Amino acid sequence: MHPLTSVTALVVALGASVTALLPEQRDARGGEGPPEPQLLPEHVAPPRGAEELFAALREGDRDATWEFLDREFDVLARDERGRTTLMAAVEAGMAEVAVELLRIGVPVDGTADDGGTALCSAVRAGEVSVVTALLDHGADPNTEVPGGGSLLEEAIASGRTASAKLLLEMGASRGFARDGRSPLVLAAVRSGSEWMLERLLESGESVLARDGSGNTAGHVVAAQGDLRLLRPLWRRGLEIDATNHAGETALHVALVQERPEVVEELLALGASPNFRHPGGWHPLQLVAARPDSRCLRALLRSGVNPDLPGFEGRTPFQVAMARRDFEGAALLLDHGAKPGRALYQAVAEADRETFSFLLGRQVNPNPEGSD
Repeated sequence: MHPLTSVTALVVALGASVTALLPEQRDARGGEGPPEPQLLPEHVAPPRGAEELFAALREGDRDATWEFLDREFDVLARDERGRTTLMAAVEAGMAEVAVELLRIGVPVDGTADDGGTALCSAVRAGEVSVVTALLDHGADPNTEVPGGGSLLEEAIASGRTASAKLLLEMGASRGFARDGRSPLVLAAVRSGSEWMLERLLESGESVLARDGSGNTAGHVVAAQGDLRLLRPLWRRGLEIDATNHAGETALHVALVQERPEVVEELLALGASPNFRHPGGWHPLQLVAARPDSRCLRALLRSGVNPDLPGFEGRTPFQVAMARRDFEGAALLLDHGAKPGRALYQAVAEADRETFSFLLGRQVNPNPEGSD
C-alpha cells in the first residue's frame, strides 16, 4: 500500500472514532456532516460576577433574577455595600430566591459593611420561612445587629415573636453583656408580647432586669401604658418603687406621660405617692401643675399629704392656684389642703375671680398663723 494512502486511512479512522465519541455534535441530518468545533474544558468561561443579579434584585425583577440564577456566577460576589446576593435577596423580599441561593452555596453568615447579615435582614423583614432556612443552614443565632445588641433582643422588641422563638430554639443566648443583666424581659414588655414575656420568665429570666438607663419593666409599662403586663410582673417580684438612673420611679414616669390608668394601678399595687423626685418635686406637685384631675384624684385617694411642699417650697395648692386650676384647687381643699394666705393675696392683687372662688369654698380669711 502506498504510504500516503495509509496515512489517509488512519486520519479517516481517527475522525470516525472522535465522531462516535461525540454523537451530540452531529448535525440535524443524523451525523452526515462534519462535527462542530468543541470547547475543551480549559476554554470554558470562568464564573462571572453577580452584577446582573444584584441589579435584578434592586429592581425587584423576579423573572430576570430567576433567569440569572440558571447561569454560573460567583457565589462570593458582593455589591457596593458589601452585601452578598443572599442578603440582597432577603432585603428585596424574595424569600424563594434566598432559599435557592442557600442551595447554590452562597455563604449563610456573610457580613455587610454595616455589620448586617442575611439573618438580621430576615428577622427585621418578618420572613419566618427565610429565618428557618438560614438557621437550618447554620446561621449563627447569636448574631449581633448593627450598632450592638443581640438579634434575639431586637426580634423580641420589634414584636417578631415567631422569629424570636426560632432563635431561642436554635440556642440563642439570653445573656446581655452591656450591663451584666438580661434585657430580654424589657424587650418583651416593649413589644407588648405577653406570651414572650411569660416564656422568658418561666425560663428563668430576671424580672429585675434593667436597661442602660436603669429602667425596669415597670418604667417601660408606665411609659407605654400597657396594663396587661403590670400585674404579671408584680406577681413575679417587680419592685414597684425602683428608681432609674434619673431617680424616677414608675409612678413618676406614668405621671409625666399622663397615664391615669397606670397611675391608679401602680398605687393599687403599693407605689409610694410621697416618693420625691431628685429634682425636688413629688407626685402630687407634678399633677397639680397639669390639667389631669383623674391622676390628682387617684393620688389624693391614696392618702398622700396634700400640703407636702415640693420644688421651690410650693405646696400643690399653690401650684394649682398659680395655674388658675380652680378644679384642682377645689379637690385639694376637699382633701384637707391648707389655702394659706391665698385669700389675702387675691385681695392684694385685686383678683376678683380667685377671690370669688375662695369665698365660695368658704376659705377662712384668718387662717392659723396669719397676721
